Amino acid sequence: MDRPETGKLLHHIKSEKGFFEGRIVPDDLGSIICVKAKRTNTRIKSQSGAFLLFGHEAALPDAGQDDIEISRVTIKNKAHILNQLDRININATTVYPSIDQTAVHLRDQHQSPKPVRTAPSDTSDGFPDV
Repeated sequence: MDRPETGKLLHHIKSEKGFFEGRIVPDDLGSIICVKAKRTNTRIKSQSGAFLLFGHEAALPDAGQDDIEISRVTIKNKAHILNQLDRININATTVYPSIDQTAVHLRDQHQSPKPVRTAPSDTSDGFPDV
C-alpha cells in the first residue's frame, strides 16, 4: 500500500468503517473478483449464485480470463422460456422482490390480450372504413 491513491482510499473507507483493516493490495483495485454476497437483503436472498466485482478500468475480454470462462447462448424463443421459468416460480417478482415488481408481474399475468390492429383499407380520404 505504497501509492498515495491507496492511502486516500483507505482514509475514506475508515471514515465510514472504522474497523476496516488497512490491507489494500493496489493491484486488486483493477482486477475482476467473483464474490458471493451476504444474504441479508431480500433481493439478494432470492438470487442464487455470485457476482463479478469489476475494479477500476477492469474489462473482461470476450474470451474470458484464467478463472472465468465465457459461454454465449443464442435465445430463439424468449417468451416461451420466460413462460417456462414462470411455471417454476422464477420471474421478476422472485428475482427482484419489491411491491413494484410484484404489481407489474400480476398486471401482466392477468391482462387480457391486446386487440390486433389491422392496416387501414385503401380509401381516398386516408381513414379506415367504419
